[in-house]
Amino acid sequence: MKTWGFDNGAYFDWINNREFDGGAFYQRLKQAYKMGVPYIAVCPDMVAQGEDRLAFPLSYWRFVFNHDWPWYLAVQDGMTLEMVEPHLKKIAGIFLGGTNEFKFTAPIWSELAHKHGKKLHYARTGNLRKSKLAFAAGADSLDSTIPL
Repeated sequence: MKTWGFDNGAYFDWINNREFDGGAFYQRLKQAYKMGVPYIAVCPDMVAQGEDRLAFPLSYWRFVFNHDWPWYLAVQDGMTLEMVEPHLKKIAGIFLGGTNEFKFTAPIWSELAHKHGKKLHYARTGNLRKSKLAFAAGADSLDSTIPL
């Protein structure tokens, strides 16, 4: 069995200065459901726009939670523990997104996730130094587009 994850595509849209493409998300999701259950699935989010943006991923939950997948909520710049904590019972874990500066908040997100029996995934480590920081913060998993 291979371990894989389902990315919502929001980061790719963001780096290309595009709005999140919900239609493309649903098409990829439909195909991915045929592959089985991933290790992690990231609910749609708005990259680096956390403040007052929690409603966006929550609007997708009624669709994605109809499937027995381990859905993670992406936390972004501006989101606070108080904003996220009430929603933890609905998710499998926290996906640490956001800017490089926001990544320094990893320890508090790790503590929150673990306090509630959830996992923390540290996104976009990109190099060995950031990977070490992710694990020092207590991340349960990480991703990188650069071989480490």
